[in-house]
Amino acid sequence: MKTAIFAVLILLTSSSMGLAGDVRLFGVDSFAQITREQNRPVIVNFWSIYCPPCIAEMPVWQKLLAERTDIRLVLVSTDPPRLAEKVSRTLTRYGLDGVEPWVFDSEFALPLRRSVDRKWRGTLPRTEIFLRDGQRHTVTGLVDEKALSHLLERGK
Repeated sequence: MKTAIFAVLILLTSSSMGLAGDVRLFGVDSFAQITREQNRPVIVNFWSIYCPPCIAEMPVWQKLLAERTDIRLVLVSTDPPRLAEKVSRTLTRYGLDGVEPWVFDSEFALPLRRSVDRKWRGTLPRTEIFLRDGQRHTVTGLVDEKALSHLLERGK
């Protein structure tokens, strides 16, 4: 009986029903789903609450969100679903309530990373930029705000 109750509790805590706010689960098909839209630029940033450079980059996303309403900004936390509440609080702290928040749906991240890029070894932050014309640009490490702005202007 105790084993059955424990199993039910594990299932409940790992389901999307327990996720904070609007945080969605990022599975192996999510990246393709997110990037399918091509009527406006799409920026997908992969980050973690335990990644200091990722946190340092948050003001860049806040500024972009305020200045560029023509862009779809998606922030995907590589943290497991059990940390969704912390992810949501972090985004709120940095004024990023208007982004589309996701969190990896599993602690086993390899298949999720491979769904983005088979060669991605997990380095964070990582940003995937899709322009209207379908061009894809990958930035590993901190995004240079001026270079991003230039790229987005050029890709109009």
